[in-house]
Amino acid sequence: MKKPELKVVLLSLYSYKYTSIAIRQFQQILKKQNVDTTTIFFKTYSYLKNRLPSKKEYELLYSSISKIQPDLLCISVFSTIADIAKQITITIKQKMDIKIVWGGGYILP
Repeated sequence: MKKPELKVVLLSLYSYKYTSIAIRQFQQILKKQNVDTTTIFFKTYSYLKNRLPSKKEYELLYSSISKIQPDLLCISVFSTIADIAKQITITIKQKMDIKIVWGGGYILP
């Protein structure tokens, strides 16, 4: 098998049980295409006690992504966490030269 030419991070924000099925399927599709893929599940959704990420959690996320040095970051976004996804996108773009794509059931052009 030839060496992967593309490194991709799939970022699932506030996963809840089966909400990350699409990202898991996408990961398998990419792996079959010989794409170096890493999935990060950032925080778990809780209906009663959903909290914003702490500064330390953000730092750990940025550090993890930076260590991987991906060519592409794909973020799974729901409308209720769009502001968090926006903050992550802005900060990552300031720290790294990387393409970022949002996806999910609530994303509009």
